[in-house]
Amino acid sequence: MVDYNKNQIGNIIYGIADQTVLEWGLHKKIGDTLKIKAESGQVVNIIIAGGLKATVFQGYLLISENNFARFFPSVAGSSVFLIEGKPGFADTYKNILNTRFENYGINTVSTKDRLASFSELRIPIFQYLLSWEALV
Repeated sequence: MVDYNKNQIGNIIYGIADQTVLEWGLHKKIGDTLKIKAESGQVVNIIIAGGLKATVFQGYLLISENNFARFFPSVAGSSVFLIEGKPGFADTYKNILNTRFENYGINTVSTKDRLASFSELRIPIFQYLLSWEALV
């Protein structure tokens, strides 16, 4: 396994993103560099090391926890949690989490529902594109 934290120089780090977002949203491909501003105002060069297809990480740029803490030190904790459990207990897990963390603004979504929501968004976009193509 490749250690993407090893041999990183200064403000050059590696990241992984959803393939659709890379291509259509950011107009980037694997090997390209994405420049973002760190909390300090320093520019961080993120080399796109890989693209993910059809995952729950659509819309996210994944970097190591160490690099995230280094460039965004005031952000404490995590905002996304992946929880594995017995499929038959999914509603039980969801209810317990919602009850115990409701004061923190938790939003629980099953991976099945999250992935399905991406498919629902694509259909109107393709219908629009097909309609536009018919007009041209």
